[in-house]
Amino acid sequence: MSELSPEERKRRVWALQWRRLRLMIITAWCGLTWTVGYVVAPALFGMLSGRALAGDIAGALFHIQGWVSVAVGLALLAMAMFVPPPPGEARQTTLAQTDVRIVIAMVICTLVGYFALEPLISVMRGAMAAHATMPDGSSIDAKFAVVHGISAGFYLAHSLLGAWLVMRQAR
Repeated sequence: MSELSPEERKRRVWALQWRRLRLMIITAWCGLTWTVGYVVAPALFGMLSGRALAGDIAGALFHIQGWVSVAVGLALLAMAMFVPPPPGEARQTTLAQTDVRIVIAMVICTLVGYFALEPLISVMRGAMAAHATMPDGSSIDAKFAVVHGISAGFYLAHSLLGAWLVMRQAR
């Protein structure tokens, strides 16, 4: 068995360190998503007497989570493009990497769920507080529930994709 050259040993150590860093980033990202969406937000609605206050606090937390998701997603995509593969592994084109596709899907879920639907949810929440009706005379509550449900679906998809991404790191 031949001994590794110092340069080869250094490359392997760097590859291992990048892998560990990627794993820590992915785990923290998914942990934030799961904690905010499935622990903190439900606890707020269960503990606070006013649903509006709970919604405002949860909205602020989802705001932070949304921006963190975009930043982390972009950082992981940059790592996939610019960090060399471990020794002995061929570099795939970036979009051919399953992990990259998962990250892109997670970012898309965030962009649609938070940055497209959340502003609409906020407007509807304000209109509900003012006891307004839709232009067609219907209650805004039903439309709010539909939009909120769609947003929750994107959040769930983001969460499940995150679980898949974390599990893939164990290979």
